[in-house]
Amino acid sequence: MNVSWGTCGDDSHWCSFMNLNLDSDGFKEKNGVYIIWSGKTAVRVGSGLIKNRIADHRDDPDITQYPDLSACA
Repeated sequence: MNVSWGTCGDDSHWCSFMNLNLDSDGFKEKNGVYIIWSGKTAVRVGSGLIKNRIADHRDDPDITQYPDLSACA
């Protein structure tokens, strides 16, 4: 299986967890795997309807306690 991680912007940088636009067409009904990290620490690896899972994690203080979170799916 090949995995292609989504990036953000014209320069293909990793996406900011808190600023990721979950209403974009790219997340419409998109199921798959995702990673949330801070620096070199993997904070959460999960799967499911990515839009909903990321939205739920934004309200989770166990995740949001980390600085400068990034995400990819």
